[in-house]
Amino acid sequence: MLNRRELNICTAGCPDDCGLIIDAIFGTGLHREVTDKYRQVIEAINNSDVPVLCVDIPSGLNSDTGKCMGVAVKATLTVTFIGLKQGMFTADGPDYSGDIVFDELAGNSQCYHEVESTIETSIGPSVD
Repeated sequence: MLNRRELNICTAGCPDDCGLIIDAIFGTGLHREVTDKYRQVIEAINNSDVPVLCVDIPSGLNSDTGKCMGVAVKATLTVTFIGLKQGMFTADGPDYSGDIVFDELAGNSQCYHEVESTIETSIGPSVD
């Protein structure tokens, strides 16, 4: 089992000697302005020169509207799951999402045919 020291987790600012920053601060349910220490951490991430991997959606980005909620992580790569989040493709979303990788997490691909989407993209596996 790895501990915090072995992973060299950056907890005080974001030093440029980290090899990768993994963002999973907020998820898809964020509907308020990012403030206080969360804003400071996101600003530190964005001010670093380190590549950023966002989990599911960049923190600070509204997953439905694509609106930046005051401040949002600027991803190098976003790995998103289950379904593509409309907010990554609308409004501010493209400026923050970086390259996008989609994985349905071994879900039933039939459900993708049953839900109408307004997102037009060629990202992710084919569900035909």
